[in-house]
Amino acid sequence: LQIANFCQDVRRDVARGRIYLPKIYWTKHGLTEAMILTGDGPEPLRCALRDWALFSRGMLLDGLPLVSLVPIWLARDLQLFVRGGLHLLD
Repeated sequence: LQIANFCQDVRRDVARGRIYLPKIYWTKHGLTEAMILTGDGPEPLRCALRDWALFSRGMLLDGLPLVSLVPIWLARDLQLFVRGGLHLLD
């Protein structure tokens, strides 16, 4: 869920001098810190964020079956977190 939040809040985080996008995605899409901080290279940044969002989606979906293994009171919360994260990523 936190990765989905990071993907959603890139502009706000950059304005605060924070970059959470892992460097593996920078390299793959030819991004530099300067490009991210200044907003140059919007297409490579969009592609990097898409890949990171797809990774996050996979993690959420992979964890979804675990919801059935916890007590019902916790399962409801986990279900909300997973569904909320998937909605953000959409």
